[in-house]
Amino acid sequence: MTRQALPKHGEVYEGRVIVYVSGPLESGPYSVNENVRRALQAAEWLWADGYLPHVPHLTTTWDAFSPHDRRYWLELDLAWVKVSGAVLRLPGASPGAQEECELAEKLGIPVVELNVAGWESRLREIREGR
Repeated sequence: MTRQALPKHGEVYEGRVIVYVSGPLESGPYSVNENVRRALQAAEWLWADGYLPHVPHLTTTWDAFSPHDRRYWLELDLAWVKVSGAVLRLPGASPGAQEECELAEKLGIPVVELNVAGWESRLREIREGR
């Protein structure tokens, strides 16, 4: 197996901008399973529209087999934020999502809020380099 370099911040991978899906997992009015479902629903749209979504919520399966503390998972998530071209912020309070979005903003990575009008066109502008 040939080792490939990880993408750099904002790099397009096989013609797709990496979009990090940020949102509640354990907090908010929904269950963990419902929060995962909502993140996957956003990822389905992103993939169908030409993006490469990263859904950190899926580490719940990894954690079921190899448990780690919250900080471990957040460090992994923050590494993914650093290589993303954009962050799609799902609605709902979440300390982890807040930290992810703060890092993205600090690095100049656009954060697009799902519940704000025009979010789809903003993601298309990012993909087109505008």
